[in-house]
Amino acid sequence: MQLQKENEEALHFFAFYDVLTGLPNRRLFLEKLLQSLEHARVINGMVAVLLLDLDRFRLINESLGFATGDQVLSAVAGRLVAQLGEQETTARLSSDEFIILVPNVGSVEAAGKMARHLLETIRSGLVLADHELSL
Repeated sequence: MQLQKENEEALHFFAFYDVLTGLPNRRLFLEKLLQSLEHARVINGMVAVLLLDLDRFRLINESLGFATGDQVLSAVAGRLVAQLGEQETTARLSSDEFIILVPNVGSVEAAGKMARHLLETIRSGLVLADHELSL
């Protein structure tokens, strides 16, 4: 019985989460987005969706290796999650893209301010495998 429960939990994780970062995947993000849009429609509110793409990430994989690239992705995921509250959802969209859902955002300006803050968080230096990286 315990093994069956563990298998079900593992299947759920693989279906809805990114294995590398532990973030929600595209499928779970879309479910949360649809729920947030419906809620916003009911209360006449707004939802923000922020897309973050790591420029020249391919160069990190090519020059420093995929293991370092994976560390960069995990570090970026950790930084994003650390800056956001429980209401927001950060997901890994593709290899070097992250997407952030901000339900009940107060205004376009508030979404812009959050986006600028997240960019600054990502741009701060990252040291991995004795390499200082700038994203």
